[in-house]
Amino acid sequence: MSKIKTVLAIVLVNVLLILLPLAAVEGYYRYFRDDLEVPANALWQRFQPYVMFTTVAQTYTGWSDTFTGEHIPAEVTTNSIGFRDDREFDFSKPYEKGPKEKVVLFTGGSAAWGVGATHGDTTIPGRMQHYLNEAQDEYNYTVVNLGMGSYIAYQQAIALDLWGESFDPEWVVVFDGFNDASVGCGYAQGAMYPMYFAIMKSYIEGYLLNSTNPPFYRGEFFNELLKHSHAVRKISGESYIEKNQAYDQNNTEASYRGVINPDAKVGDAPRMAEFYVKAQRTIANRFADANVIFTTQPSTQQVNNLWSDYYHQAGTSLYLTRRESLIKRYDESIAPIADQPCNKATYNPVMYYVYAMGALGVEAYVEELRQAGRNASYYNTSMLLPAGIPERRNYFIDVVHLKDNGMDIIGRFLAGRILRSDLGIEVPTDYLPLELLGHFAPEAVTASAEALTGINAVAATYGASCGAVPGNATASVATDCLGKEQCEYSIDVYRLGDPAGGCSKDFKVDWQCAGDSEPHSLYVEDEAGYPAQTIQLVCGD
Repeated sequence: MSKIKTVLAIVLVNVLLILLPLAAVEGYYRYFRDDLEVPANALWQRFQPYVMFTTVAQTYTGWSDTFTGEHIPAEVTTNSIGFRDDREFDFSKPYEKGPKEKVVLFTGGSAAWGVGATHGDTTIPGRMQHYLNEAQDEYNYTVVNLGMGSYIAYQQAIALDLWGESFDPEWVVVFDGFNDASVGCGYAQGAMYPMYFAIMKSYIEGYLLNSTNPPFYRGEFFNELLKHSHAVRKISGESYIEKNQAYDQNNTEASYRGVINPDAKVGDAPRMAEFYVKAQRTIANRFADANVIFTTQPSTQQVNNLWSDYYHQAGTSLYLTRRESLIKRYDESIAPIADQPCNKATYNPVMYYVYAMGALGVEAYVEELRQAGRNASYYNTSMLLPAGIPERRNYFIDVVHLKDNGMDIIGRFLAGRILRSDLGIEVPTDYLPLELLGHFAPEAVTASAEALTGINAVAATYGASCGAVPGNATASVATDCLGKEQCEYSIDVYRLGDPAGGCSKDFKVDWQCAGDSEPHSLYVEDEAGYPAQTIQLVCGD
């Protein structure tokens, strides 16, 4: 008997020696794993009918300032669907408005949702609601946040239809542009398709649509057996699932879900821009009784785009002719590479094209709405922020997501546009350069091009000799020089950023003086910005 006990004890000890290490390993990975950590400034998504996906419902507790390395603590809570709003959304229950209550629906991508905000109240909708109600006591404004991470504009339109219609809004505000400019070619999903479309398509077709009894899970080894063994296929009753995923070999981002649509081409860019404008039309038509504000959201780099100087001409006779010129130049910029596949290597030209052409298209559409008697406006909110890249980054945690201070500026501005329309109330806009009022408050500008003084139209490029994006220094020069008779401008790489590392960059600026038909031009050869050089733009004698 004692011998049996001894054997059992030995067996038990050996079992424990095996199980305890396994338990320790399991415990470590269960409680200390990082495989399910959300990447910095990203949102986990879950599958959702009609809109494809929404954010995982939870409290988001922090962001990363990718420019300074600072961790920003946050407490941003979602509703049960994943929207950054304290209300639960239900398409079947009409929202009951209080006395004198006006509802504003706000939509967009993750920047609208509130990535970068420390609290729900510091998101753009949160700041809008604060300023709308602080400035007056006639109405009670409610701003509903229907922004969602990774959404393109058409997903926003569907979400507004599903959950926004029941609010019967007086205003709809759209804050987007970056995702539509990025997803089609930068993430190689193609025209009309949302983020993650290629990966969703591959799994649905591989597991679901090609099988009458699709497995919920299958390991790689078993799948290979099915491929090569007729017996295994017969016994299991299952079929081999073909690996139908293509990957962007040019993208090295560790956290990027790199399944792409191999059919997406650079030449699809015009359709991407058209689809973006179609989404805005869908939103305006769905809420035909509401006032609408369309905006192009800012990024740290948007100020360098070819079209940023365009808004400095608002309210002048040059405006529409410059729009036509911009459209032509953007079409010419992608024509030589139209047959190239969409991937990270071809990201920039298509990103700039869709960003700008989408904005120009929406602006033209808003003009149609206004001519038809609709209360509609368009603004490029990039122009609210400093032109210089170092100063501009103080308002962002990464390329596209704003900090609290950036959201406050956007929220205050949008609240001011609504209050001006509803009550004639002016919200202070001291942060707006005077020359941009033509874009942000066109009704306040009556001057023609002939009535302006000094330096008027400006176009400047830093690093054209290195293939840099044309017009990347335009806004910087215009901010310093517009309207002046004489202007000293410092060409400084630390101000303009480095558009082509390791290449000796030139600088060219063209400008026109008010009332003159002849343009002026100045060229600085390679190494123009390091060390910094000062040039002088002059009008008059």
